[in-house]
Amino acid sequence: MCWVTVLVLCGWSGLALSADEIEEAEQLRKSMQYEQAVEHCVQILESSGRGPAELVTAYRIMGLSLSALGKSSESLDSFKYLLAIDPDFTLSERISPRLAAPFFQARAFMDNQKSIAVKHTPQASLTSAKGFSGAVLDVELAADPFGMVKEIAIRYRAQGIPQDLEASVRVESTGKFAIRLPEGLKTRSMDYLVEARNVHGGVLLRLGEKKRFVLTVGEAESGIASDKPQPADRQPEQSASVETPKRDWFELQVHACVMGNEVFGRQGGDAGISLSQDPVIDAQMGVDRYGGGLRGGMRIGAYHFAYLHFDYLWEQWSGYAGADQQVDWSAGFNYLRILAGYRFAYPVLDWLEPFAECAIGAHVYIPRILRIDIGGEVDEADVVPDSRFALMLGFGLRFVFLERFFATGSYLIDMPINMSSSSFVLGGGMSF
Repeated sequence: MCWVTVLVLCGWSGLALSADEIEEAEQLRKSMQYEQAVEHCVQILESSGRGPAELVTAYRIMGLSLSALGKSSESLDSFKYLLAIDPDFTLSERISPRLAAPFFQARAFMDNQKSIAVKHTPQASLTSAKGFSGAVLDVELAADPFGMVKEIAIRYRAQGIPQDLEASVRVESTGKFAIRLPEGLKTRSMDYLVEARNVHGGVLLRLGEKKRFVLTVGEAESGIASDKPQPADRQPEQSASVETPKRDWFELQVHACVMGNEVFGRQGGDAGISLSQDPVIDAQMGVDRYGGGLRGGMRIGAYHFAYLHFDYLWEQWSGYAGADQQVDWSAGFNYLRILAGYRFAYPVLDWLEPFAECAIGAHVYIPRILRIDIGGEVDEADVVPDSRFALMLGFGLRFVFLERFFATGSYLIDMPINMSSSSFVLGGGMSF
């Protein structure tokens, strides 16, 4: 069944999904309100007038939300429909592999399927203006793997008419269809595009978006059709969509060191501590460590990050003095820790990235004169520890929120020569 309707351009654009509605659905997903995000996407998909890019976005948000809810089968279907509309779509590398699993299953499935395809060859120019009246334009629905296309429409603008007109035909399967222009159409030229629509009126594919087809009296001037959608309204999304997202390459972190504890090692007179009693510190020492610093670096891959790490730290050492190790002693001093490191973070959720890291650098101690309490007797000591090479190994969790911000918690083992100590580091920062 064919029919003709009049569609004013401003009215058509008014049907389009606003960016605010798309962003609202995306923010619901990012805030882990997955069920609400799915509900929003259903409303989007069941509304008329949506363009191909909007439908792709809705299917992406719904697919990821369903995957997060553990509904892998429904998520797989959403991604199949997405790829039927846009076979070249890719997910952001920053999406958790667990959440993205249904997408890759859908892509493997679609390798053996054709995406939605519409073919149209503009006919030769008409010999007279009367030829427009009741003219037939042939369109072929070449592929529709999931039966999503329910209507094919010609949206055209006749000479002298400042609005789009429309002629369409209902379809139930693939094949060739004839779309007839209205009787009595008087014009010497018209330009048009072809749309394949779903049951709700959403546009699954649009031909002639970049250069509309043209039918004239006399010499023809036709646009170039394509089997793939060319939506002019398709734009890259900011956090993950079409999906060539803007990647944040740099990262700055402020952190605090909140604990110290010796793991193994020994220190003696060669530690650079000169006391009148000349004690020998030869035991498992406790190390209290506090301080903070900065870390800045650059992402070098989806999971890889290289950084420079700076700390200003205060340490309180405590142990035993004397050959019989019966006298308690303690000393405190400050130092700088300067490191260059590498982190590998593997996302298990959009907002959670376990990581492992390693770094090399130096501990640069700041000389000072200390009053040291040794068994109730106070003595002064010139503390001049040598700067030491340091190797740092660690692991932790990275929490991402509001797209650019993150918080980290990690356990680090510092392994300078002759002694090893450990500490917890809490930090936060942003990427840009």
